[in-house]
Amino acid sequence: MPGTRRRVPRAELEFSPDADITLERLVTARLLTADGMRSSSPHEALISAWPRFHGWVDRDGERIHHHRPLTEASQSWEELGRDPGALY
Repeated sequence: MPGTRRRVPRAELEFSPDADITLERLVTARLLTADGMRSSSPHEALISAWPRFHGWVDRDGERIHHHRPLTEASQSWEELGRDPGALY
C-alpha cells in the first residue's frame, strides 16, 4: 500500500518529551510543514525517497490504514460532545 501525505494535529505527534524539538528540527529541515496546530509532510515523494520513512510506512501500512478512520471517528465523537450515539 503506498503511503500518502496527510495533515495531523500536532498533539497526535507529541509521543515523547523530545517530540517538540524533533518536530521543530524536521520543520526547519523542510521535511515537515506546520501550520498552527497541524503538521504534514511537504510532499508525498518524501515517503518513497527517504528509505527509513518508507520502511516505517511499509512495515506499519496495515496499522496506518486502520488507524486513520479510527482517528477521524474519535475526533468526530469528541466534537459531538462524546455523544454515545456517535460512537464508531
